[in-house]
Amino acid sequence: EEGMAEMEARLAQARAASDDNAELHHMVDKLFRAISGIAETNAVQSSQTSGVADSVSFMTTVIAGLTASSEMTHVSANKLKNLTGQFQVSNA
Repeated sequence: EEGMAEMEARLAQARAASDDNAELHHMVDKLFRAISGIAETNAVQSSQTSGVADSVSFMTTVIAGLTASSEMTHVSANKLKNLTGQFQVSNA
């Protein structure tokens, strides 16, 4: 009878350990799902960040072009201003 009680006690311990393992597996599974979700979110955000970087690069190129055009307009305006006094219309 003592051997039977010991065996039952060990079976109970084995069941308890099994229950603990099941809970542990459940928690690990939840952890992996959370990590997977974080990785997916990171991939989406990385793609969006890359798109923003491309847009900023394009805008920088456009601004450089506009700056060059503005400088050329300024130079042309100064040339016209300098020429203004050189020509006169005659009444002949």
